[in-house]
Amino acid sequence: MDDPRLDLAPLVDELTGRGLAVKGKSACCPWHEDTNPSASLLHGEDDRIWRIYCHRCDRRAHVLDLRAEASGRPVGELLRELPRDARSMPARATAEPERPAKIFPDLDAIRTHYGDRLLDLFTYDNNGQVELIVARLQGEGTKSNGKPRKDYHQFKPAPGGFTFGKPAGMLPLFSRAAIQAGADPVLVVEGEPCVKALQSVGIVATTSPGGAGKAAPADWTPLRGRSVVLWPDADPPDTKTGKRTGLDHMAEVARILAGLDCTVSMIDPDALKLPPGGDVVDLFDQLDSKTHEELAAVVRGIMAGAKPADGKLKITATPFQWIDPAQLPPRRWLYGKRLVRAFLSLIGAAGGVGKSGHQTVDAIAMVVNRNLIGEEVHGGPLRVWYWNLEDPQDEINRRFMAACQHYGISAADIGGRLFTDSGRDSPLCIATTSRDGTIIQSPVVDALVAELQARQIDVLMVDPYVSSHAVPENDNPAQDAVAKQWAKVANRANCSIYLAHHIRKMGGAEVTVESLRGGKALTDAARSVLILNPMTEEESEKAGLETNRGYFRSYDDKCNLAPAAERASWFRMQGVQLANGDNVGVVVPWQWPDAFDGVTAADLEAVKGHLAGKAYRESPQAAEWVGYEVAKVLHLDPAGRKADKAKLIRVIRTWVSNGALAVIEMPDCKRMMRSYVVVAGDDCHTRTGVAGQGEATAALSLPHHHPRKGCGGGAGQGSEAATPGCSRGQKLTQPPTPDEDAFLAAEETA
Repeated sequence: MDDPRLDLAPLVDELTGRGLAVKGKSACCPWHEDTNPSASLLHGEDDRIWRIYCHRCDRRAHVLDLRAEASGRPVGELLRELPRDARSMPARATAEPERPAKIFPDLDAIRTHYGDRLLDLFTYDNNGQVELIVARLQGEGTKSNGKPRKDYHQFKPAPGGFTFGKPAGMLPLFSRAAIQAGADPVLVVEGEPCVKALQSVGIVATTSPGGAGKAAPADWTPLRGRSVVLWPDADPPDTKTGKRTGLDHMAEVARILAGLDCTVSMIDPDALKLPPGGDVVDLFDQLDSKTHEELAAVVRGIMAGAKPADGKLKITATPFQWIDPAQLPPRRWLYGKRLVRAFLSLIGAAGGVGKSGHQTVDAIAMVVNRNLIGEEVHGGPLRVWYWNLEDPQDEINRRFMAACQHYGISAADIGGRLFTDSGRDSPLCIATTSRDGTIIQSPVVDALVAELQARQIDVLMVDPYVSSHAVPENDNPAQDAVAKQWAKVANRANCSIYLAHHIRKMGGAEVTVESLRGGKALTDAARSVLILNPMTEEESEKAGLETNRGYFRSYDDKCNLAPAAERASWFRMQGVQLANGDNVGVVVPWQWPDAFDGVTAADLEAVKGHLAGKAYRESPQAAEWVGYEVAKVLHLDPAGRKADKAKLIRVIRTWVSNGALAVIEMPDCKRMMRSYVVVAGDDCHTRTGVAGQGEATAALSLPHHHPRKGCGGGAGQGSEAATPGCSRGQKLTQPPTPDEDAFLAAEETA
C-alpha cells in the first residue's frame, strides 16, 4: 500500500467525502464555512506531499492530518498502518516542518488581519478572562434564502495573545456574566448578533458558539435550574431530508437543558411570519420604527406565547406596573376622535353616498386647520395626501375646487400642504397573491414610506382600499396581511392612514361595520370605522323633507352603537356651480330640524286655551287629529307641507311627554275606544284607564268633522239631541246608557 499523502486523489476523496467542493487545484476549506473555494491543493517540491492550504485561516494539512482530525486518532498511529517501505521513504525525512501557529497579540491585531471583511468581533469571557473569540466575516455570495453569506473564524487564547482554533474542553456560552446576573426567563437564540440585538432592548439572552448543530460541545451548566425560552431560526425544510436546521438545533438544546432541571419552552418560528431563515435581527428590521421599549414588549409577548417542551401551553401573567398618569403619553389625535397618528382608520358606505366627498372636505379642513363639518383639527394645519385610485385627476380637481369655493378657501389657505394623485396616472398596489400566498410588495411599501417621510405627511387618504391591493377580498388571512401592512406604514411614517371602503349589496338595509366588503380582518385592524348611511324615505318624512336624496348620516361604528336619527351627524350634498359650467356636489353639514324652532311658552298657553274643554284624536291619520287645531295657533299648514306636519307631530308628542297635554281613552260615536288629546287637567282617565270605568269623563267636547246618520244635526252642525260624543262642542255628561246603545245599533243598521 503506497503512502496516500503522495497522491492527490486520496486528498480529493477525503474532501469530497466531507461534502466539500473541489475544482481542479482549488477546494472549499474544511475548517470554516466556505461555499466558494478559498483553499488551494499544493504539491510539496521537497517532500512530494499533497496538502490543502486555506488562504483565509492560514491553515494547511495533508490527507492523514484530515483523517486524524475526523477520527480523533494521532497521525503517528495512522502512519504506522502504512507499509514499512512507505513509512521509511526519504521524502518524509525532508518533510516541511510544522509551521508555528500565527499569534495575534490583541483584538486590534485580529481586526487589522481581516480589514474590511470583518463585520463584528464577539468575545466570550468568564469574569473578565477571554476564553473564546469569534470573528464574523463577510462571505462570498448568498445563501439559499437570499441572505448574504457570512464566515465565522474562532480564536483561542495562546501564549502572547490568540491563535486560530477553539479552546480545549467544553465551549462557553456567550455573555455568560449577563445571563447569570439577569432574571428569568433567559432567551436562547442562534448567533451572537441576535444576542446583541436582544441585549440592546434589555432582554437577557445567550447562544452557543458555532451556530446550529453545535449544541453538544457547549457548557450549558450556567442555565441549571433556570427558566429558558428557545427561539429557533425560521429555516425552511431541507428539500431532500425535510429536516429544519433551526428547529433540530433547538431540540438538541432542549434535551440538554432538560437534564439540568431547566423549565424549557420553545417559540414557533412559523407563527412570526419571518422570511426564510429569519431570526431576531430580521424581526427588528421589520419593526425598525419602534422604540426600544416597544421592541422589548414585542419580544416579551412572543416569549409569553412559547410552547413548553412537554407540549402544554404556558401562559404567564405580567404584573401591572403602576404608572403616574401624568407620565403616560397622550393619544396623538389629528382629526376629531377618528384619525390618530400611527393608526389605521376607515370610512365605509355604498357607492354614491358621499365617501369621496366626505374625504375631500376632511382633507381641506385639516390642511387649513378649520372645523368645516364638525371635526376639530388637532395640531394643525396638517399635511394631507389624497390618493384616489379610481377617478381621473380632473375629477379630483373638480371636487377640491368646488369644496374650496363653497367654504371660501383660497390658494394661500392651502399653503402647499395638500397633495393629490390619481390611480389612473400613479397606481398603488402594496400586496399581490400567488400560489404561495400573499406577497407584500416591499419595494412599493418602502418607496411609499420614504415619500410620506420626505413630505412629512400627517394623513394619507386612499380611496378605495380595494384598489390598493390585489389579494382576494374574502380571504381573511390575506386581508389581515394587507391591513397590518397598512398599519405598519402608518407606524413607520408616523402618520394616519385613512382608507375608503365599499360595502356589500345591502338591499336598502342599514349599513354597519359588518357590511363592509371582504374579510373582517380589515375592520379589526382599524382604530375607527366611520359609517355613512343615506337618509331613508321614512326619515325624510319625519324631518319634513320633500325628498331623501342627497342626505346622509354618519357615526363611528367601531366605537358606538348607531345613534338615533335625530342625534346622528347629518350631511347633505350641496351643488356648487364652477366657472367652467360643471355642477359639483360638496358635503356640507345639515341639522335635523328642531320641532320647537319658533315655538314659545306663550304658544303653548295659546294652544291650551284653544283646546280647553275639547278632545281631539291623537292619530295624525284621523280627520279629527289634534294637530289641525294646534296648527291654527302656530300658523302651520300640515295638509300642504310635510315639514309642518312632522313638526306638529313632534311638538304634540313632546307636550304630552312633559305633561302639558294628556292622552285619554274614550269611545267614539261608534263605541270604538280611541285615543284623544286633551289639556292636562281636563281628563279623568289617561291611557292607563278606560272611560266608563270609575269616574265618568266629564265636560269634554268631541269633534265631529264628518257627520254620519244619527251622529249630528245636518251639514255637520252639532245638536243638543245628538248622540253624546259625536258632535262638535257637545258636553259628555255621563256614559252612554243601554237604550242609547240600542239606538246607535239601530241607526247603524239603517
